Amino acid sequence: MAAKQGKYSLLMLIFTIFIASCATNPYKSSLNSTIDNSKTFDASAQKCYLASKAVLLKRGFLIEKDEPNAFSFVATRYFPSGKDSTVVVVNINVLQNSQNKSTVFISAMQYENVIRTTTQTTLLGLVPIGSTATTSKQSEKSITDKQFFNTFFKELSNELRQI
Repeated sequence: MAAKQGKYSLLMLIFTIFIASCATNPYKSSLNSTIDNSKTFDASAQKCYLASKAVLLKRGFLIEKDEPNAFSFVATRYFPSGKDSTVVVVNINVLQNSQNKSTVFISAMQYENVIRTTTQTTLLGLVPIGSTATTSKQSEKSITDKQFFNTFFKELSNELRQI
């Protein structure tokens, strides 16, 4: 009986591994795809870093995390839609290539948040005594739109001319 149960367990393990290997893994293709999310500028890393912050601040983003010594920051912008909201999170990293050349890297995520409210009632179900709101992330995705990146880099070029 134990041998039969062991064979069954082994068969289920092999089946599970087979099914898991058939599933697509986005992380496997993530290094094979290219996104035009970087551009090199004739400016110092400090200037590119400050100009990048200025571009996003002018567009209504909030700086959430700032690492000035690493020329890196994370900015967020909320787009409410009724009780729900879309959140765009942008990560900027600037690398100094040479004395007056730097590369700016931008990556962005978009989150869809859903807020649901439940009301608790009492007294025969007629009098509300309170409510509870919960926020849950409905979806998230990397932004890969070329126009998004091109617009950012165009605005960054304009901002660098002003600094």
